[in-house]
Amino acid sequence: MSSERRTIRPFRIDPRLERSLENTVLHYGDLACEAGNSVLVTTEYARRVPTLRWSSDDDFEGFKRDVRVGATDSGFDPALLTFVVTARTGSLRTCEIVLLHPVSGCHELSNPSRIGERADGTRWDAFCSDSHGAVVDAYVALTRDVKVSQERPLRPSRAGTWLAHATFRLRCESGAELFRPLPLDDERRQELKLPKGTASFTQIDDDIADPQAGVEIAMFWVDKSLLETIDAQARSPQAAYLQRQLMVCFFADVVAEYARRYTDTDDRDNYEDLKESLIGRIVRLLADRSRPRRDRNDVLRLCRQDPAKAVVLAQDVCAALPAALKSLDAQE
Repeated sequence: MSSERRTIRPFRIDPRLERSLENTVLHYGDLACEAGNSVLVTTEYARRVPTLRWSSDDDFEGFKRDVRVGATDSGFDPALLTFVVTARTGSLRTCEIVLLHPVSGCHELSNPSRIGERADGTRWDAFCSDSHGAVVDAYVALTRDVKVSQERPLRPSRAGTWLAHATFRLRCESGAELFRPLPLDDERRQELKLPKGTASFTQIDDDIADPQAGVEIAMFWVDKSLLETIDAQARSPQAAYLQRQLMVCFFADVVAEYARRYTDTDDRDNYEDLKESLIGRIVRLLADRSRPRRDRNDVLRLCRQDPAKAVVLAQDVCAALPAALKSLDAQE
């Protein structure tokens, strides 16, 4: 027997209005995110300009017409509705209204609309949080309460009720993006010639400093039963610690491979040349998440010249020690 969660909205909305935001696209610098989708932002999260393109330029007049006519045919004066765009982030626990524009004045609506700055020119907090990204929601919503007539059942009436909605997710590169453990079973152990007691193993098939190789060149194998146990106890402090420790192991293996391959190669310490490679992405994560934040070139040089110190930095960034202490406290 299966189950599915659905949002039930017992309203009768003209389809032209209800589906008006389906073709809206969030642009984040040179990245484009369609409604209902997400994009991964790997560089310059806090510098990219976010804009919302409501429709293609050729269809923009039709978009505005559909919203106005859809509102009228749904029984609403367009003056009762507004375009609302919010940006929220779980890391800061904030939700900011980044755009408000009345539907009745949609002839003045910009396409695309800039949503990155406040009126005073400062950047919204959600677009500064490069550790967790943000969720952008676009709505057509009621601006105030509406009296409901008995002749008009299933009609929205409360201020803030949305009649059209689109969601866009901005994901930042994190340990989870780079750390994707694969189940290690007996057949894979035999193929890789690993002993039965192997808990984890990093298989590297290409140059981790090659920007064209992608992150898939390093496959991180973790004992299948161990992965299943962690998944089954995902909310426990012990599982949280093991996940962080395994992440550190993966980073350590990649750093060790970089140091082994480029021991005496000073020209490999330029982060800009390697930023799209696997080692470049790990360096970016370690440098940007350090407190205080570290220079990326310095961290890259550390990975080559003193890999043990780079692993210690990974332990700090992954908060391995607090997780270990919490897992031990939970056993008392």
